[in-house]
Amino acid sequence: STFPLGGYKGPASFVYLDRVENAVGKIVYRRKVGGGAKRRLLDAGVAWQMHSMMQGGMETGSARGLGGMLVEKPFAGAGKGGTTHDFADAWFLGYNGRVTCGVWTGFLKNNEAIYEGAFSRDLAMPVWAAAMNAAAPAFGGAKIPRPDALTEIEICSVSGQRATQFCQESREDLATGNVKSLSTAVAEYFRKGQENIPFCSLHSGATAGGVDASAGLGNLPVLDILPVRPKGAVLIGEDPYHTELPRYGPMPSGGALFQRRTNVLDSLDLGEFDEEIKLRKPARLDIEED
Repeated sequence: STFPLGGYKGPASFVYLDRVENAVGKIVYRRKVGGGAKRRLLDAGVAWQMHSMMQGGMETGSARGLGGMLVEKPFAGAGKGGTTHDFADAWFLGYNGRVTCGVWTGFLKNNEAIYEGAFSRDLAMPVWAAAMNAAAPAFGGAKIPRPDALTEIEICSVSGQRATQFCQESREDLATGNVKSLSTAVAEYFRKGQENIPFCSLHSGATAGGVDASAGLGNLPVLDILPVRPKGAVLIGEDPYHTELPRYGPMPSGGALFQRRTNVLDSLDLGEFDEEIKLRKPARLDIEED
């Protein structure tokens, strides 16, 4: 309960009854609501980061597919499962904006294995989803606000560094056999002041010593775009003129390449350039009188 409460401690006890009414509607018992200041256990930003990670587990992790089992759409909460190494205990714990629920499955005696391969995803998670669906009409609909202390940054899921438009990987469609280039960028939340991390050096060629454009382009997968067919002479191979560089601004949708022209004299170290570039001799210039 600490995560959806923004880092504050949840209730110390679970209450089944709020009040009791007699046959004519008169209240004969009412639960006493405890007072006092809330106790903070976690920073609000840390609580939201944990919440975000568990939401990611519902999309691509061990709890993937859980959102489709829930009647609340979109589901504002999150959940996480766990299984002991001997398959004797399996849990799933989670919450929405108003209620927290935990489910345990196992044997009460002898701590025996449920069965080999008895994972929380298959046992506890469906029970948890059913319980949350039953609670949704009365205890659903509340949102979990993101604190202002966080900022959203695109991160390369392969390198863990800040993503650029070069962060792409090839994926093969097993049904068609076609290979497509997909972005490896994912959105992560950082506390403000801690978001200044280096750009991805795995895909873009950005290193501590600067940008190596040829290294970045060498790591790019085959892009699923129509090829550009040149009409004249063109450079094939490495790019000594640094015409392709990663752009460190906002990423365009789709993660396409960004081309930027640079001054050749600014890109080359002419002091160490000992190779000759052979140029075609120009044709004779004829000047005709009007």
